[in-house]
Amino acid sequence: MLFQRSLGVVALGAALAAGACGCNSARVVSWSGASGVGVVAIPQNDNSWPEKNRDHAETLMKEKCPHGYTVLNEEEVIVGGEVQRSVARVGYVRVHETSYEPQKEWRITFRSVDAPAPVLSPPPPVIQTHAVVPLTPPPAMPPGLPPQPIPVGP
Repeated sequence: MLFQRSLGVVALGAALAAGACGCNSARVVSWSGASGVGVVAIPQNDNSWPEKNRDHAETLMKEKCPHGYTVLNEEEVIVGGEVQRSVARVGYVRVHETSYEPQKEWRITFRSVDAPAPVLSPPPPVIQTHAVVPLTPPPAMPPGLPPQPIPVGP
């Protein structure tokens, strides 16, 4: 009984230490100071204890944008994967199994409220003409043939 209690105390202490160390798994994937647009990645889109993934992502975005930011997009992205192989014996037959487990992360694209508005180039103007332009040039005439067809017959 004393062993179980001391084991529980050790486990609780380890969990509290892990939570107190601020294990931050959020990271800045990209940041452009000129455009004020960046991307932050977290393992999962949740805010459960002790990871607090969403809080860590928001802290990074606030560091980059102290006057505020706007979230432009959020999406789950596959960033890698792990192939697992196993061999099992069924009677005298060896069975090989292969599986693939994708590694995913949640990415948040954000923009600083201080950033200059994005410049969108206008589309090129449409010029209306009545000319008919062939899509492909006509094939070149082989040498030795007349420029116009010559009728053959009676």
